[in-house]
Amino acid sequence: MADEAVESGHAALSADALTPMRPWPGLASFTEADQYFFRGRENEAEELARLVRREVLTVLFGRSGLGKTSLLNAGLFPRLRENLHVPVMIRLAHGAALPLRDQVWQALAAACSAAGVDATAPLPEASLWEHFHRAGAGFWNTRNRAVIPVLVFDQFEELFTLGQVDEETRRRAAGFVNELSDLIENRPPEVLRQALDAGAVPAQSIDFSRRDCKVVLSFREDFLADVEGLRVTIPSLMRNRYRLLPMDGYQARAVIDSGGALVAPTVAERIIGLAWRNRAEAPSADDYSRMEVDPALLSVICSELNLRRIARVAITSVLSWCRALSARSWSISMNARCEMSTRACACLSRMS
Repeated sequence: MADEAVESGHAALSADALTPMRPWPGLASFTEADQYFFRGRENEAEELARLVRREVLTVLFGRSGLGKTSLLNAGLFPRLRENLHVPVMIRLAHGAALPLRDQVWQALAAACSAAGVDATAPLPEASLWEHFHRAGAGFWNTRNRAVIPVLVFDQFEELFTLGQVDEETRRRAAGFVNELSDLIENRPPEVLRQALDAGAVPAQSIDFSRRDCKVVLSFREDFLADVEGLRVTIPSLMRNRYRLLPMDGYQARAVIDSGGALVAPTVAERIIGLAWRNRAEAPSADDYSRMEVDPALLSVICSELNLRRIARVAITSVLSWCRALSARSWSISMNARCEMSTRACACLSRMS
């Protein structure tokens, strides 16, 4: 029964929004609704927001498990909204029947609708550049103030994996990169230029001075060389970049302290020691500034220990469930997440 209690508790924790009694998402990413519980990355969120405001393109990269998606959702997006921007989270489905451009339109429409933004619908067959330079088009909030959409392409590295599985997906991916590069670099597409020269498209229908759309590309650091390979068509890739690093001890403590009185100070120190170097020992004061803590592992440890508290079961029961989770890859499809769960189990065993 204890194992069942922990398992059902984990299922509920994964499906429900975070609460003061359950402030850690475990393996899941923080959502924008979880921003109150998102701690330890305030400086990173502020810097990323500054970069987005400064340039059309912002590049975010870091190794797997450092919380790029969480930083975008719960750190960047609320700050963008405060400055009249509309964040549009996009994860391209390279194997889907829907064209990649249409996936952008779909995400844009959903984001604008959710934010109460009145947006001009794209014309049929309009390119990204053409739509965001269309005369008279725009985006207005409920106070009739102009807002700027920010197209955020999360897990952009899938362009080089899922976007390369066969000739058709490669063709689609290459075409989309060309279209996206025109938008980022403010180049009217060649087809549009020809139509303008031929008089097929009225020049007054295009506002060449508009630059009211921004783009964020977020990807794993091990794909940095692949992304930089696009710099011939997207020179802006080489500037306005942010590399996300592991947390230090102070940031890790802020994550744990988001649970308030749920975690005693002495336990918090042991958790940090576990997440840092797999030792159930409190680090010294000098260690805090130099340690590197994986926020995903830290979140898993905190959430599983919290489930133990909620279910009031022995740590051995939690370990038993964790081992079963790792063995079955329960609701976890990525090898990295399976490895994260295994590492968490190893850390938890040192708490017993």
